[in-house]
Amino acid sequence: MVRVEDALAGYITLLADKLQVENALLAQESVKYRTFPAIKIGLLAVDRRTKGLGVRLVEWAIDYVITEVVPVVGVRFITVDALYDADVEPTYDASGFYVKLGFEFADPIELLPPINPYRTIYLDLKPLIEVLATEDMDEDLI
Repeated sequence: MVRVEDALAGYITLLADKLQVENALLAQESVKYRTFPAIKIGLLAVDRRTKGLGVRLVEWAIDYVITEVVPVVGVRFITVDALYDADVEPTYDASGFYVKLGFEFADPIELLPPINPYRTIYLDLKPLIEVLATEDMDEDLI
């Protein structure tokens, strides 16, 4: 939760989830599973007057999951059910916000509008974890 003066400026919630995909997402790693444990961004809300707060909250969530959750829970992915509302003009599709941050579609060929009022997207944390591990190793050498 972020406050500016006495007003709520934004918040983000995290919860346990699973990522389900049709294709073997990690086939190149010889992983044949199609369901993976994940942490979901359940809610993300920001006051429109707080420029960039949504990005900062998602970045905080990614950092928190990598540093606090991954070491104790076997998760590799962060998921989001990004709102898709075809009943407004223009159509509202929140997935673009997350795609800019590196998230990918769980079903990249999903027809629009989706059956549900959201599009499931995910972020693979492994590349970020590997970069952080490399940076830690470099710092240890100094």
